[in-house]
Amino acid sequence: MTPAATLLSELIAFPTQQAGPERGPGDERALCEHLAPLLRARGADEVIVSSAPRTDGSAGAYVFARWGTPKRIINAHVDTVPANAGWSRDPRTARLANDRPYGLGSADSKGAIAAT
Repeated sequence: MTPAATLLSELIAFPTQQAGPERGPGDERALCEHLAPLLRARGADEVIVSSAPRTDGSAGAYVFARWGTPKRIINAHVDTVPANAGWSRDPRTARLANDRPYGLGSADSKGAIAAT
């Protein structure tokens, strides 16, 4: 498996469903904390993990990383839609097919994060 596919499998395992009154607060921060040392290892000059309140009373988590001058920014979200009953397997356990991991958030947007 490629390094990006391995990282994506790790990211899929984090329960980052969208927060909401009927769904609870969500837990994006744990995934952001997981990404911070990986970004540092890839040469980021500065890495900050933070939370910000949402209008519904929940909080979203963010990881900011800065590289050099001019500054480069990667922008992606880590929350997912709630896993509905249509899954035939655990949506947070990556399933490999053709050496690619599939699972909740793999196409939007955890896959983009892993590929970057």
